[in-house]
Amino acid sequence: MIPIGNGAFGLTFANERDAPGVEQEERVDVMSWRMCRLPSGDVHLSIWREGGVARVTSALASADPAMCLVRTSSGRQYRLLAGPEVHPTNREVIEVNAARSGLSGAADISDLFWSKLSAVKLQP
Repeated sequence: MIPIGNGAFGLTFANERDAPGVEQEERVDVMSWRMCRLPSGDVHLSIWREGGVARVTSALASADPAMCLVRTSSGRQYRLLAGPEVHPTNREVIEVNAARSGLSGAADISDLFWSKLSAVKLQP
């Protein structure tokens, strides 16, 4: 069990499995997310979905600011429906899952990415 917040409760990750294939789930709508950049330059999206599903994507390959879409190297699209997660508990779950998935030491670029995405969307 991984302690969360002030340690009053913990989190256990269970039922670990790969995401469905891209052909079965081509696009995912995301409300709760953070984004990080590894020292190698690879950027990954870490998400928290309804039903308690936490996922870290393969490296991002492209972004479409007009549609708020990012595409991963596997070909899956993620549509960002809201800005980066700010709720402390949800954010911590996202960050802990990213770290346990091998992204510890990565720089959080969520706010920077969202501000650049929003700026592009606002230009005529």
